[in-house]
Amino acid sequence: MKFTIKSSGFKVIRTRWERMAQRLNRELPSLVMQAARTCAINMGYHTQPYGFSEVTANQFKLAVAAEVARVFTTRQQASGVYLLMRRVDPVKAEQYWAAHKKGSHRRALDILNSVALPNQPDISVLKAARVSKNAHVPKRYTPRVLLTAPQQRALIKQQQDLVGLAKAGWYQAARSLGRVRSGVVRADGSRTSEEIFPNYIRRVARQHAGLGSSRLTHQRNHARCTVSTNVRHANNALSSVNRAKAQDSANEAFRKACRDSISAIIRSRARMAA
Repeated sequence: MKFTIKSSGFKVIRTRWERMAQRLNRELPSLVMQAARTCAINMGYHTQPYGFSEVTANQFKLAVAAEVARVFTTRQQASGVYLLMRRVDPVKAEQYWAAHKKGSHRRALDILNSVALPNQPDISVLKAARVSKNAHVPKRYTPRVLLTAPQQRALIKQQQDLVGLAKAGWYQAARSLGRVRSGVVRADGSRTSEEIFPNYIRRVARQHAGLGSSRLTHQRNHARCTVSTNVRHANNALSSVNRAKAQDSANEAFRKACRDSISAIIRSRARMAA
């Protein structure tokens, strides 16, 4: 997925960018890079799990665990075993379920062991199961593989560790264009700055290089900066509706930053003239 911000195009647009750079006493490429960085930040914000809250990420991790359990069942999940067996041997599936309901666990286990069920934690099976609009596993999905409980837990942990991968791509793209921090006013009136992306996103970004990048090209009166992510599921994690929201919020945030900078310059000149 790529999103480009550029100052080329109609003359009026080009002139507006150039005039803004002059008012801020900055080079045009620097201004375009700031706009692209703001765009990448907002793309990350509107990518699943939505927002920059650790709480939202933890809720998403629980949802991921439920998805894995819907695809990879264990012997302890009788209903899942029954649904999986019904795909392979409907007759024995009914025998298994009847024995389970009667509490004949030994009989149910013998029936289960007599059926050859898929038993490999193949991640491609999980990817194929994510067929809903937002690339999630449907809630009424029939299990495809029988795993041991430790295998299922390991697979859940592996998938939970990947939560935020698409956001991390946008973080790396933004970070390649400069610091990704926002100003904060403390209770005592002092000012500081803090990271915009939460810790879990930065941790994923440190573990996986090459998720996102940026590219700046510029000439005399032309500048273009492209931010992109290489995460395959980034397109599913960022819907077209949220992509439009991200672009709109990025444009507004960038315009506000420019207005604030111009106001600060005006105030500074007024103080110097006084």
